[in-house]
This record gives sequence, C-alpha cells and structure tokens, in this order.
Amino acid sequence: MVHVRSPRPFSSSGGEELWNTEAWYTLNEIPGRVVQPQTFFEAEEGRTAGVGMATDHAAYSGAGFAAGFAQEGSSTRISVDVREAGTYDLAMRYSNGPNPYLGEKQLSLYVNGERVEQTVFPSTVTWEEWGTVTTTARLNKGRNVVEYRKEAADSGHVNLDVLAVRPHGKRITLFNGGALTEWQHSDGREPEWAIADGAMTVRNGDLRTVQAFGDFRLHVEFNLPLYPPDVTGQARANSGVYLQDRYEIQVLDSFGIDPPQTNDAAAIYTQKAPDVNAALAPQTWQTYDIVYRQARYDAAGNKVDNPRVTVVWNGVRVHDDVEILGPTGGSRPEGPATGAIRLQDHGNPVQYRNIWIEPLDR
Repeated sequence: MVHVRSPRPFSSSGGEELWNTEAWYTLNEIPGRVVQPQTFFEAEEGRTAGVGMATDHAAYSGAGFAAGFAQEGSSTRISVDVREAGTYDLAMRYSNGPNPYLGEKQLSLYVNGERVEQTVFPSTVTWEEWGTVTTTARLNKGRNVVEYRKEAADSGHVNLDVLAVRPHGKRITLFNGGALTEWQHSDGREPEWAIADGAMTVRNGDLRTVQAFGDFRLHVEFNLPLYPPDVTGQARANSGVYLQDRYEIQVLDSFGIDPPQTNDAAAIYTQKAPDVNAALAPQTWQTYDIVYRQARYDAAGNKVDNPRVTVVWNGVRVHDDVEILGPTGGSRPEGPATGAIRLQDHGNPVQYRNIWIEPLDR
C-alpha cells in the first residue's frame, strides 16, 4: 500500500487548492521489474473451514500449519497464481503421525471446484516429521483454487504445512547462487548460511529442503577448505548430503587416501566405501551426481525393498545401484513418506553451489 500526503498550502498556478491532501493506492507491480513466479503457498493462510493454525510440532514453514481435519467438510482453500495454463505438480508438505491410528490417511483434493482425487498421505512415523505428497493437475492461467477437504470417505487427521506448485517434469533448482528460498534449518529457522560469489557456506546448523522427494536425480557441487596436515580424519572439511533426510553420502577431504573407508568422501556413511577414490584436492570444486530409488512399502506399512543409490563422483561411478541397508547416523526414522535433501553442518566451512534435483516418476 502506498500513502501520499501533501501539506498545505498546495495549489495550482490558478490558485485552486487540492480537494484532499491524502491519497492511498495499491502498488501491484514496479515497472521494469521481473517478478518471479511464486512457488510456495502456506496452507495455514488459505481460506479454512473447521481447520485451525497450529505450531505445536517443530520445523514447519511459515507461521504454522493447518491442523484439525477431523470433521466432514473441514478444509483449506489455497489461492494459487500461475503465469501459464498447463500441467503442474502440486506438492503438499504434510505430517501424518499416530493419531487416531498409525498408517495411511486421506483427504480429497479439489482444483477450481472439481474433484481431482483422494490424496493418500503415507505415515511420517511421528508428528515431528514432514513429508511431501505430489499430485499432477491441470491449472488455468492466473488464479486457481486448490482445496484439501475432509469428506466422508477420508480419514482426515493430517497436518498440512505448505504447497509447492511447479510445472510438471521440470528440473528444480535448489540453489544457483541466489536466495535460499528452497531451504530451511532443520528446526524450521530461516536459512543463515552465508552466500557469496555464487556459493553458500555452512554455518549455524544443517539445512534441508522445504519440499521432500521420493525417487530423484540430484546434482551437488561442493568445495572443501584446505587444512594443515596435522588436521586428520573426520576433522578435515566434514559435511554430508543426506538423501530423504535418512541416508548420508559423506563429504570430506579424502584426497590421496587409498583405499577409501566407509567414513571417507562419497561413502554411504558407515555402510559402504566408494569403489574408488575420485577426490580432487581441497579448494577445488567437486561434484556428486546421484540417482536415488526410495524404499518400497506395502499397504500395511512394511518395508519390502531397501532404497538404492548410484553415485558418480567427479565423473567416476563409485556406487552402482547399491542397496542402502538402513539409516545412517543422525538421520530421521525410516518410513514410507518422502524426505528432504539435507546438507550437514559439521562445524567446517564447506561451500556448496549449483544444486538441482529432478523428481523421477515411479
């Protein structure tokens, strides 16, 4: 809102005074400014019925989350604007814990008044964990209304946090040197990592993506500081890339180590060492290209297949469709829900840049 106020005396050359000394108007767009499309839409800011805003579970986005989908007809209606008509991924961040039971729960999804599906929300094991469930739907150019509603055939009893809206099938840029809008600290704080020269530097706690992912292709670039020779082992530029917030691919200065161990760079931490050591010297940008297949669960919530991963490190394949046996250290519990990408703060000023992810259709 813009408020303009003119003191008196103020008159035209002919002596005519202003009718009013105050004017108000809404500024919708700054001429010449390129406005980026909005990606995240907070569920608690939607038009709600029978749903309240809660803050009793940590690491939510925004001011809180929408809770109380218990009674038939309770809902949140989220206004979504897109620049072009087309097919979009609607990725709702949610939590589904053990109340009134543990397992899959449901809400009905409507887009512009038409029912799209009964959305199924896999268990996040506890209310303190967040996953994302993604539905592909057609949106109109301009304003659309996305509604999650509890109907008679739905269980309800889920918490909805934030909706990510993206064109279907497009690569998602998680960091390209600009703002950290795709990230939050693990406790929900706004990101505090330093940004300079197109890179972000680790500090003040782990970062994880707001959106969670299932099967994906991930690209990460990292740069390790140079430490003196007397700094050894896990103290040499330690960090990590966590897949689904559960399974760590180690980041460490392991240049020249032969053979690499299960806690060296590119290891599936404490489970499997990389097949070869493809490390470059510190202060050199390195790359991980990761293809990940999440664990599979049956209808009863039992794991029937472990997750699998392929890692290409600086152009060298060091894990080839390897089975991950379970969570690594410092991980969230396993479960059927999707999980975030997490970058670890281990107390060393590791840098990251050019991070992107491509969700893969199951």
